[in-house]
Amino acid sequence: LVSASDEATEAVGAALARHLRLGDVVLLHGDLGAGKTSLSRGLIRELMGDPLMRVTSPSYLLDNTYDAPGLGGVVHHMDLYRLPVPTDVSFLGVPGLYADSLSLIEWPDRLGELHPAEWLDLHLAIAPGGERVLSLTPRGGRYEG
Repeated sequence: LVSASDEATEAVGAALARHLRLGDVVLLHGDLGAGKTSLSRGLIRELMGDPLMRVTSPSYLLDNTYDAPGLGGVVHHMDLYRLPVPTDVSFLGVPGLYADSLSLIEWPDRLGELHPAEWLDLHLAIAPGGERVLSLTPRGGRYEG
């Protein structure tokens, strides 16, 4: 999938939100500026039912949480960029929060041994023309069928 703008990347996030449920873990891969937060913004806005909601990067807080009525539970949007590799992220509630929430995790290489058993890999790359190229790969039995 190719996205030509931040708005289009947000729209992809909104579309993805309609297929996610509690217990899903989406690992967001990509360089700085690739669109991980834009995609998350669209996804969270869709689940919150508020297309204008302010959704910011959790870079400094590490975990922004949202009580999402469209999901019936909590969304954890994590950005682990500022943490060293590897590190112990258990202080964030990982891995215990995986089962009871929807987790969006930017820079998942920092998870180390606390990587989920099943997840969706979402890769975002910046193409030479500036467009974003997105690919989604399911990992684990939860996503079979």
